[in-house]
Amino acid sequence: MSNKRFSIRSRIRNFKNAFAGLVHLIRNEHNAWIHLLAAVLVIILGFITELSTPEWLFITLAIALVFTAELINSAIERMVDLLSPDKHKLAKQAKDTARVIMMDQIIRKAGKSLAVESKKMLPSKYPMKQLS
Repeated sequence: MSNKRFSIRSRIRNFKNAFAGLVHLIRNEHNAWIHLLAAVLVIILGFITELSTPEWLFITLAIALVFTAELINSAIERMVDLLSPDKHKLAKQAKDTARVIMMDQIIRKAGKSLAVESKKMLPSKYPMKQLS
């Protein structure tokens, strides 16, 4: 830990930099567009099906985890590109491994969203327990 003094200006600068990173992600990462569209659709479906508060928390967490995974994946890809501008087997392996994070979160989000939304939309012979 450094001995720098606490500064409101540096905290504001950190938030500006974080926001710039988010804008870069949305503008330049096509997969982020897909995740954003999916999140909007899930949110709209949530309003249509009148999700409960615990269900909204569940869906919000799933959406946040996917975007967190996309941010981590993008950061790893940028770092690999910086450190290994030429094609290299290990660079490819690092990027592929980072993509597993995304794939895992997408599958989990889809499963969570389907579980929560489908119980509201589809009549079930075996109703699911309420989350409250």
